[in-house]
Amino acid sequence: MQSDEEIRGNRGEWSELYTLGYLLGNGGAFGADENQSRMEELFYKVLEIYLAGRTADEELQYRISDESVKIILAGTEVGQVSRTELVSQVEKFFEDLTEYDIGPTFPLPSGSALLKVLNKRTISAPSTQHTSDMDIVFEDRDSKLPTPRVGFSIKSQVGNASTLLNAGKGTNFEYEIQIPDGLNSDLLETLDQSKVRSNLAHLVSLGYKFKFTKIVSENFQANLELLDSRMPEYLAELLLNFYAGKPSKFSEVVDETFPNSEKKNTQKYFKMKQFLGVVAMGMRPNDQWDGDVTKFKGLIVVKTDGDVVFYYLYNINNFQDFLFNSVKFEVASTSRHQFGKPFKDQGTWKIHLNLQIRFIK
Repeated sequence: MQSDEEIRGNRGEWSELYTLGYLLGNGGAFGADENQSRMEELFYKVLEIYLAGRTADEELQYRISDESVKIILAGTEVGQVSRTELVSQVEKFFEDLTEYDIGPTFPLPSGSALLKVLNKRTISAPSTQHTSDMDIVFEDRDSKLPTPRVGFSIKSQVGNASTLLNAGKGTNFEYEIQIPDGLNSDLLETLDQSKVRSNLAHLVSLGYKFKFTKIVSENFQANLELLDSRMPEYLAELLLNFYAGKPSKFSEVVDETFPNSEKKNTQKYFKMKQFLGVVAMGMRPNDQWDGDVTKFKGLIVVKTDGDVVFYYLYNINNFQDFLFNSVKFEVASTSRHQFGKPFKDQGTWKIHLNLQIRFIK
């Protein structure tokens, strides 16, 4: 085990540990509606939690009983902790977590103490080892039998807002720039790449048109087309409107682009919510996706007041509505992800605009 001084993490990583302790101590958590309010009639009882290690031999399993939690490492029981003790430690840990403001990563003595109690060597497992933050076995609400293991992602509202879809070169959308009559390309050549939103707004005001041609990542485009053949076009239109000056909140851009008052846009609204849902479920731009929306990976949200809530099978519609109203478009680094600067390709002016989506605090 590392010494306390060596164990450092950011708020998101410490929040993962808090979530683990909260679920073990409380034996589960409530589902939530589209406003993140508890659904008191929907308690998800947790029986087991699995955490990936650096190797298969380092997988940790926590088995919850009425009074205690058994800790199992690679199939062998290595400890046991009282749930009452866990609840007390977790409450102290959260108080410390919300008080610290000393840089991007920091040590947390109460967090280190919780790590020792739970027999964990690191705050979080390497992301390369597993696509989920934790796997959970529930008690089925109807049969009362254990469910299969289900992967969950954790999103914390403590500290900086987390991303839903991370930027990358693969999330660049390509547009052909159509220069209006009477103007030439001189303006395009002088634009400051770092001022991409103000640039787009200015060009649109002058009459420039932008025609979506493709997503740079063929894999991302194929994934989106599995969801809907026109999904790349829908997102490209939203993205262009955001960069050209529309509000950053996802739902507001959708409403201004595809007004909900028009019946023809009902399906587009549904598809936008479904898109956010499958991203939260694990669809990634650079990984091939099979289009099966029934392979639902749940989401755990750590709220600013310390409450922990589930979005899963019995509240999936609330889950998608929650996402729709809780995320925004964000401009990532233009230089790092190589977008925002008009360029010439075989005599045609083009530009890349990047898609990144972040939760709203």
